Amino acid sequence: MANKRKWPWRQLLGEHPVVGWRHHIGLIVMAVSCLIIDLFTKELALARLSDGRIHSWLDGWLELKLVFNPGAAFSMGPGLTVFFSSLAVLALIFLTVVVAPRAEGWVANLLVGLLIAGVAGNLTDRLLRPPAFFRGHVIDFIAVKYFAVFNFADICLTVSVIVVFVIIFFGSKPSQPAQS
Repeated sequence: MANKRKWPWRQLLGEHPVVGWRHHIGLIVMAVSCLIIDLFTKELALARLSDGRIHSWLDGWLELKLVFNPGAAFSMGPGLTVFFSSLAVLALIFLTVVVAPRAEGWVANLLVGLLIAGVAGNLTDRLLRPPAFFRGHVIDFIAVKYFAVFNFADICLTVSVIVVFVIIFFGSKPSQPAQS
């Protein structure tokens, strides 16, 4: 029997090719609710912070301030907005067509829901916000001193990616047969 290589993502998606949509209620609820929270908080930030106001807590360690981000994480690549928009479209298609139908178990479903919400939240900004379609700037408004300015979609992405890496690298390993 050939030794079939097991890819790390199999720990999250399982061995089954596709499971019915009823097994993905948690994924759907997570994705939709987190996307709604992201869109709502961005609209709230636009309404309350557009005048340049900054709300500061913990001696300036945490601030709410409005930033229009044309780039990726940490405002890297501001001239690559179209590239990031295209990449986000491809990622969203991959997540919804390939990954989500194969997510097995509640943890995998919630993590994939978080990923979809994060990608969709920032993609919505890139598609619909000024200056133009596919060139829109992402609305960021949560600032941590000496770190970055980000939004709820970024939190969804970061949490899901960290948990995925923890599961892949520190999750349960298949037991090895005893050597005689």
